[in-house]
This record gives sequence, C-alpha cells and structure tokens, in this order.
Amino acid sequence: MIIFNDIEYILNDYGEDSVIFFDTPHSCYSHAIFDSFFSYFWILEDIKEKYNLIPNIIIKNKYLEIYPNNYKNIINNEYIGIYKELFRLITDKQILFQYNIDKISYKDIFIPAESYQRTPWNSSNYYPGRENISIHYDNSYIKIKLLSYRNHILTKYNLLPNNNKNILLIDRNKKNGRNISEDIKKQILYYGYDYNCKLVYLEGLTFQEQVILFSQYSIFIFVHGSGAANLLFAPLGSICFELDTEIDREIIYKRICDLLEHKYYLIKYNNKIDIYKEIFSVLIKLI
Repeated sequence: MIIFNDIEYILNDYGEDSVIFFDTPHSCYSHAIFDSFFSYFWILEDIKEKYNLIPNIIIKNKYLEIYPNNYKNIINNEYIGIYKELFRLITDKQILFQYNIDKISYKDIFIPAESYQRTPWNSSNYYPGRENISIHYDNSYIKIKLLSYRNHILTKYNLLPNNNKNILLIDRNKKNGRNISEDIKKQILYYGYDYNCKLVYLEGLTFQEQVILFSQYSIFIFVHGSGAANLLFAPLGSICFELDTEIDREIIYKRICDLLEHKYYLIKYNNKIDIYKEIFSVLIKLI
C-alpha cells in the first residue's frame, strides 16, 4: 500500500485495469461542483500525471445509503442530466456503482481520503461548520487547480468569457425563501437598463447552457444559493453582488470570488425596494 498525498494506492498482483473509489457527488449543485467534481478532476489529473493511468470510477455506497436523495440523479445505474454531463467532461471511463459489484479485480486501486482537502471550502474559515484539520494544499495551489478545472470546461465548450460589463440578475422560479421580490427585480431591471440587465431563472437549463450564460456576463446579482456556483465560469475579475438575509455565511461565495479574482459585495437583503441604490452606487464607482 502506498499513500500518494491524500490518496491511498493499492497495487495488486492480479487484474489488468485501474479503478478509483469516489464518494457519490453531492446532491446540491454548488457542492457537487466544488466539493465533488472539482475534486474528482484534480485527483484524476494527479493520477494521470504520476502513474500515467486513467482509472475507471466506482461510486461508493456510503453516502448513497446515508443520503438517499443522491439517488435522484441516478436512473438504471447511470447518472442523468447535469451530473451525467459533469462526469462526461472529466472522463471517458465507465462510471460503476459499488452496490452492483461483487468482486473487485483491478490491478491499480485508488482510494481518496474522506476529507475536504481538494475543495475551496477546506476549513471552517471558508465554510461554516467544516472541520479545521491540517491543510494539505495552500490557497495559491487551490487557485491554480480551480482555474485549471474552469479552463478545462470552458475549453471543452469552446468558450471565451466576455468581460462586457453587462448585468445578469439571477432569481429562482421555485419559491423557497431565497427569491428576489418582484418590486426589487423591477427596480434593478429599470436602473440596470444601461448595463443591458437580463433576468434569468436557472432551473431547467442544461449545464452547458449555464456555463455559456455566465461566461457572457461580468456583473452578477443573486440571492445566496446553488446557482452562484456558476461564477466559476464568469470572466475573471467579474463584479458579484450577493443578496442575503444572513451575514454569517458570506465567506462561502466570497471565498470562491477571491480565488477567481472577482469583486465580491454582500448586500443585506431585507425586501426594501431601495436596495438597488446600494448596488448601483458601488457599480458607478467601479465602472
């Protein structure tokens, strides 16, 4: 048994192929992007560089059993929708499930540690409630890897981000308490006219459509939520306004913005219609 950074490597005397065991991707879109698929990409790149191997993937049972909601992205033992696309973008190898496998007969077996080392949210400093453990990778290295993942996806889609100073206003169709009121949306759209402000709802869009959308705007106004994960694909140095009723979680997306060199502003969201004044007073100073 060999320990490669935070990955256990087992070399068997039998078998002909290689395999890696991954935890199931998180059912929340933003956690899937940053905690799961970014981590998978980084690990697979390291294995390819060090061992010249591209392993098959086995999804472990553990978090499927603990969190059955993860099954919503699986039909007939295959990932569907956005999750299928996210896997396709990082590997051409087969995605298998541990619950379907009776015997493991691979020569090279990789088992990543169950930790949040390979994610931007690698401690409670960046995500409330995360365990503060010994950090393997410093911020500069995480930034390098995150930009590599970003560029990998943009290249796959043949996209060049457009820093055009236009506004994308992001809301949700589903009413769950994280929505922008109709009055506030009208005010932002009115005062954002000169910035070609566009209101969008991300539900129903494919992953590629979301990547394309975010790559073509450079000013973002959004309520705290999963859709903000797409800031990963915005032009570097974009301007981001997060509207939130809470102030103890601003570090979550501020962390992402800092790594991407975006300018981040938290706007206390209280349904007051004049919230637009705070947003546009900042914009006027920046542009």
